[in-house]
Amino acid sequence: MIKYVFKLEAVLKVRKMAEERARQDLGRLQMKKSLLQSDIKTQYIDIDQLYTNQDQHLKDTVRPSILLFYSKSIEAKKSVIEQLKKKEKEMDQQIKVQMDFLIQKKAELKMIENIKDKDVAQYKKKFERDQNIKIEEQVQIWKENLNRQQES
Repeated sequence: MIKYVFKLEAVLKVRKMAEERARQDLGRLQMKKSLLQSDIKTQYIDIDQLYTNQDQHLKDTVRPSILLFYSKSIEAKKSVIEQLKKKEKEMDQQIKVQMDFLIQKKAELKMIENIKDKDVAQYKKKFERDQNIKIEEQVQIWKENLNRQQES
């Protein structure tokens, strides 16, 4: 009996690679999102630091230009946070699209794997049937030889 070969093995490999690529792309997007979240947290920490510094300066006599500097800096940081949050929402959309794409690739891969499983089961069934036929033939030959020997 010949060794089992799945006819769609090349398709299966391509589907596995496509699923892995989709998984990697999703991972990259999630990593970018976590970096954005980290940047947002950094901006909030910077704002807190600016408020702390402003409070320190208010304890002493302060020039109005320094107070203006703090308020403008805080506004700028808040503006940066808004932009980063917009990017984060866009990133969420991209992640959702990529997640749907990954689910589709997984379904395609599973379909080919199911076909392979059925094909393997059929191959095993045919192999076992062929083996049983060969065994029966051998038993028949053995019986015939035994009968000939007994007749002689």
